[in-house]
Amino acid sequence: MVDRKSQAIVCHKQVLTLAQILGDRARQGIAYCNIGNAYHRLGNFKQAIEYHNHALTIAKETGDRAGEGRAYGNLGDAYQMLSNFKQAIEYHELSFTIAKEIGDRAGEGRAYGNLGNAYCMLGNFKRATEYHRLHLTIAKEVGDRAEEGQGYGNLGNAYECLGNFKQAIEHHKLHLTIAKEVGDRAGEGQAYGNLGKGYHSLGNLKQAIEYHNQDLTIAKELGARAGEGRAYGHLGNAYGRLGNFKQAIEYHELSFAIAKEVGDRAAEGRACGNLGIACCLLGNFKQAIEYHNQHLAIAKEVGDRVGEGGAYGNLGNAYHGLGNFKQATEYHKLYLTISKEGGDRAGEGRAYANLGIAYGSLGNFKQAKEYHSQHLTIAKEVGDRLGEGSAYFLLGRVSELLGSICEALDYYQSSMKLFEHKRALLQSEDAWKIGFRDLYQAADTALWRTLLKNGETGEALIAAEQGRAQALIDILKRQYGIVVQPSTSVEPKDAISYMLKDSSIQTVFIALDALEDTINLWLLGKGKELQFKRKKTERGSATLLMETFLKDIGAVLVSDAKIVHWTS
Repeated sequence: MVDRKSQAIVCHKQVLTLAQILGDRARQGIAYCNIGNAYHRLGNFKQAIEYHNHALTIAKETGDRAGEGRAYGNLGDAYQMLSNFKQAIEYHELSFTIAKEIGDRAGEGRAYGNLGNAYCMLGNFKRATEYHRLHLTIAKEVGDRAEEGQGYGNLGNAYECLGNFKQAIEHHKLHLTIAKEVGDRAGEGQAYGNLGKGYHSLGNLKQAIEYHNQDLTIAKELGARAGEGRAYGHLGNAYGRLGNFKQAIEYHELSFAIAKEVGDRAAEGRACGNLGIACCLLGNFKQAIEYHNQHLAIAKEVGDRVGEGGAYGNLGNAYHGLGNFKQATEYHKLYLTISKEGGDRAGEGRAYANLGIAYGSLGNFKQAKEYHSQHLTIAKEVGDRLGEGSAYFLLGRVSELLGSICEALDYYQSSMKLFEHKRALLQSEDAWKIGFRDLYQAADTALWRTLLKNGETGEALIAAEQGRAQALIDILKRQYGIVVQPSTSVEPKDAISYMLKDSSIQTVFIALDALEDTINLWLLGKGKELQFKRKKTERGSATLLMETFLKDIGAVLVSDAKIVHWTS
């Protein structure tokens, strides 16, 4: 397939030579445009830009406004692939202006779609959604079903970035339906890939893998090697999240090999980044650093500033894993600088979050708190509800470490409200709930631990039991297929009150705080006050002690979560 694409360039260059001999400027412009598109398909975006600039010059010279608009659109696409989103937006706006001037509604719609994609990559998801809606409206108006499908797909991507995964999946399914209707196999594959990413975000990895395999099948059928490489990359990410790192690495290596084969250096860099993340998850931080440095070198070579920033962020995470927190902060600051430069608000938020985590590990809790506050501000701005919940949780932790217990309580309670809201939005997506369990459990544990520190022993027990009940419901669904609806008739507070007043049975409630290596016990019995005891264990032994005890009785321990913001 590479030979055929290269042959296409040879043919277009022959047409260009003939047009130059004949002095036919219009045909020269068309040839330059076709050569630019061919280089774009090969992933050689810098060469593509050179030819599209030639096409633009001729279009201006001959007064071809439609050709000028096409050239601006093509230039915008190429700069977007190089992650120069500000330049891409400038060109897409020029393309839009010309389409509006000459009454080209379809061109106007395509420009809206391209602007939406660029703003999505910049992290301005709300603005991206507005543009994609305008694109969809125009596609429906002019009766272009293929563009309508693309509009649904683009909106789905924007909704996914906003964390509205259910809405994203609905739009990707509409794109899939239309792609099948119009016989657009490439669009069908794209929709399958996007559905895979959507279900991945929900934590439904089995469904995600099925969709990515369908995307892979279509890419192979069409001979689209670049698309095949992307599908392998997505499969690698899904298997990595399943904890099957060996399979993940195999897929990322296939993705890397194809990127190298087709000459797509940017994709080659992304594959290196994914391999680095997989190595990090395996605890092989030194190997991860090698991969992330390769990604960084390629990103610099092709002018991919967003990729460069992501590589810096991932290097920061790898050095954090090695315990070199100072080096980690330096890399996260470089990621922050590039994110600010490109207007990538979502990336900026991730950088602030990781800086907060690194400074917290260094014991500089005041600085950590400032960074987490900045992350919170951005998460609210871009509508990232899960990021907002994580920011509240991390702010709670540093406030707790600073001794501000009441403030920590407020943050943890805000975090739990957002996580509960996220659950409610996706009631039917049990797989996502289970994938989300560790983060939710960490926030719940932090809440009851802080209530204990504040002297609210009874409230702490209620919080612990509410979290435990939700964890049990998730485990019953996942492991045994048993669906249990949370009881609305008996609240934990009422049950505890009954045990203290009426129950003749003495009951002991046990909760583990792995973070502070404590086992916490509440004793309830009729006519007695609620009694509480805490046992401090040796570092790391609390979890082991509890796991051994639970194993003996056939129970399950739900562990705390560790939050790190990866950039894949």
